[in-house]
Amino acid sequence: MTAVAAACAVALGGAVALPEVAQAAVGKNLSLAANGGVATASGTEVADGRWTVAMGTDGDDSSRWSSN
Repeated sequence: MTAVAAACAVALGGAVALPEVAQAAVGKNLSLAANGGVATASGTEVADGRWTVAMGTDGDDSSRWSSN
């Protein structure tokens, strides 16, 4: 949305100051637990250990987290 607002302002002859956004190292997924990501949840879809919140940030494409 910010890019659209900036483009409109420039098109209308104005200037827009955009906030700087911290950039992660290229290719580093900061949400993964191995890279310091932390996730919490109040529940899971089933109580038998499948699809726990830890599976949402484990980096394994074959696992997942699911809630009810």
